[in-house]
Amino acid sequence: LGVKVFFSLSGFILALPFINQYYFSGKKVIIKDYFYRRISRLEPPFILSLIILFIAQIVNSRFGFIEMFPHFIAGLFYSHMIIYGYPNPINNVTWSLETEAQFYIILPLIVLFLVKFRSKKVRTFLFLVLLTSSIYLRYFTLTEKLNFIGRSILVYFINFGTGIIFAFFYMYKTSFLKISRHLLYDFLFLISLFGLFWFYKPQSYWLNNVLFNLSVFFLFLSVFKGTISNWLFTRKIIYLIGGMCYSIYLLHYALLFILVKYTSKISLGLNYWVDLVIQFLILFPIVIFISAIFYLIIEKPCMDKNWFSKMKKKYNKLL
Repeated sequence: LGVKVFFSLSGFILALPFINQYYFSGKKVIIKDYFYRRISRLEPPFILSLIILFIAQIVNSRFGFIEMFPHFIAGLFYSHMIIYGYPNPINNVTWSLETEAQFYIILPLIVLFLVKFRSKKVRTFLFLVLLTSSIYLRYFTLTEKLNFIGRSILVYFINFGTGIIFAFFYMYKTSFLKISRHLLYDFLFLISLFGLFWFYKPQSYWLNNVLFNLSVFFLFLSVFKGTISNWLFTRKIIYLIGGMCYSIYLLHYALLFILVKYTSKISLGLNYWVDLVIQFLILFPIVIFISAIFYLIIEKPCMDKNWFSKMKKKYNKLL
């Protein structure tokens, strides 16, 4: 569920510069810089985490080098799901990063294709075709068990597309979103949050898919316009954790896999929910702490688009 919401966030954030350029005569998006930014920002943390977890798998003798190396190479080129049809055993969660990478590639192509048509009606129609095709393919791949493409951009474009739609809404209604917050939007926030969980499954139902993404759209809207929800999402602790979400994403599954073997022995034996709260209170701080270290040492320096050239200069000075 969280992955789908994140896909929509990606669609929103990445579409804004393109919408600003083509619809509001804003700053031109240089495609070379666009791709360089994606690579320089995301690749170093991903590659390093993949190497660490690859070595950890072998050291722990879960799998042998010969067995795991093909998975490592497939993961390195964001193609594990397409090749194997199941998530990478080195780090299961990175299937969604492969989908993200596909979106990074096709977004400029979609924009360049759509802007060729002068008519807004034609562009809107073609974009709706992409969305409805994605909804159908979600149903088709799940019912036919086509795992090799079941988690590709073809299936999840509806989630990214929801973010793109909100990006248009944001650009056209910026003043509306920034003024006069109201408690009614906090009520909408609760309804939307409920909708995410209620319509999440079964994922093969087209109506569930549509209503889920409508819930995402109104969730975004209510975060901007709600009194309490806006206050909550602008707290420093929230956006600091959000800022290092990539590090958390890359490490949390492996950390939980290792730690739960030991912490699961701590139990009151009352019921599942009590034990879940206990595990959360123990594990959440540990995961955040280790992820924060990884973020500060590895990810944060890569946020500077000139990090490689600066590192090269320092290296040359040392020589």
